[in-house]
Amino acid sequence: MDGNVVMSAYKFADPGYWYTATKDNKNVSLIFNQSTAFMYVVNQTSIAYPMTRQVPTPIGDYYHRAMINDHGTLQQFVHRKENGSGWTVVWEPENIKAEPCLPFNICGVYGFCTSIDNTTINCTCLPGYSPRDPSIPSKGCYPATAIDFCAPNSSASNFSLEEIENADFPNGDFADMARITPVDVEACGKAIMDDCFAVAGVLVESVCYKKRTPLLNARRSFPSTSNIVAFIKIPKANNNPPIQDKDDDSPSWIALLAGLLLCSTMTLLFATITICHHPLAQPYISQKQLPVPKPVDINLKAFSFQELLQATNGLRNKLGRGAFGTVYSGVLTLAAEEVEIAVKKLEKVIEHGEKEFLTEVQVIGLTHHKNLVRLVGFCNEKNHRLLVYELMKNEGNELILIDWVLCSVRAGNLLAIVSHDSEVLEDFCRFERMVLVGLWCLCPNPALRPSMNKVTQMLEGTSEIDVPPSIEAYLF
Repeated sequence: MDGNVVMSAYKFADPGYWYTATKDNKNVSLIFNQSTAFMYVVNQTSIAYPMTRQVPTPIGDYYHRAMINDHGTLQQFVHRKENGSGWTVVWEPENIKAEPCLPFNICGVYGFCTSIDNTTINCTCLPGYSPRDPSIPSKGCYPATAIDFCAPNSSASNFSLEEIENADFPNGDFADMARITPVDVEACGKAIMDDCFAVAGVLVESVCYKKRTPLLNARRSFPSTSNIVAFIKIPKANNNPPIQDKDDDSPSWIALLAGLLLCSTMTLLFATITICHHPLAQPYISQKQLPVPKPVDINLKAFSFQELLQATNGLRNKLGRGAFGTVYSGVLTLAAEEVEIAVKKLEKVIEHGEKEFLTEVQVIGLTHHKNLVRLVGFCNEKNHRLLVYELMKNEGNELILIDWVLCSVRAGNLLAIVSHDSEVLEDFCRFERMVLVGLWCLCPNPALRPSMNKVTQMLEGTSEIDVPPSIEAYLF
């Protein structure tokens, strides 16, 4: 360690938004002196950095505590033991006290921190972005329009540039792609628009800083951001370059054939519905009874449909949708313990499909692997078919690995990742194809993920595979 006490944002390699500047000292410690109630940084022989300057006395008449609040500020408090009315702040960093938007990532990725009175903070989204959770603005934001800024058919005309007065995106050298000097407002804006890798920029005096994604620490804080002009590139909603498929240039007769098939299918469907609802057909239909649920020969709990409705708040907490049904989140009490679950509600269930459903339940229930979510139970009640899994949250190192592999692919450095594996190198083309398909399937935006038919074609080599779009914006 360098002996410097630093506060920095979790998960981000920033230089720190507060530090004691004691890096020339060795073996430093942050101490609370119980005799004086002062906090300070000490080295082996003396006080290297005093923090608390004054506390109420006598010391024994007060409770003392120090904590980092939800805005990222280290504070020391006192509370009178008798007739105390609450905790009172006796110390906090002077720079943060003067400008509460200084802590990094206080409003999340693509969030914008403002403080009109330099006492309270307000988290909003940068132009072109939407809140991840409107009820908790500090969770950050995501792009309102998904687009690859450097797509082959993209140009500056696909974007607009918005200026934000007295604002900045400080994130150290990591965020700065390039610095251009000397320039004015017009020249800085043009430099950002002409560079597809630049999603934003700031003009400080006559120096233009081009910024890469993701945008962190966006803030308007006086006086530190006074006279700084920030720029942000916003995709035009009606002029986005679409993600092209290989079959886009197919002959018009294919579209005609698809139209005829669609019309035929709709006609057959309409005729079937009409016959089923005709009064003469009702006696024959009513004679058919729904299959009686059968037991499953494995240790799985059979839930009632009403239980799962209550656990998922009436199937309102939707996680996603697949080809065979919709997945909802919920909470169940199992063995006197609350467990978060994911409930998959199967759709298009037909009467003779009960056997196939029970077979699927048995196969999944007997499958155990560390990379597969565990099947907790099922529901086979009347025409309701549901599978209940443990809920696996998308947190951890997988986000870092996906980002690292994608960056290597886009930079043409995929070979360097597996240079030590001779078996992979023998069939590198096949490995590269599988990596690209995997990245497409892991894209956080469901609209960009390929269908299983498309995945099969890409793996077989009958369909071309483009480089996946940049997904840094979705990983935070």
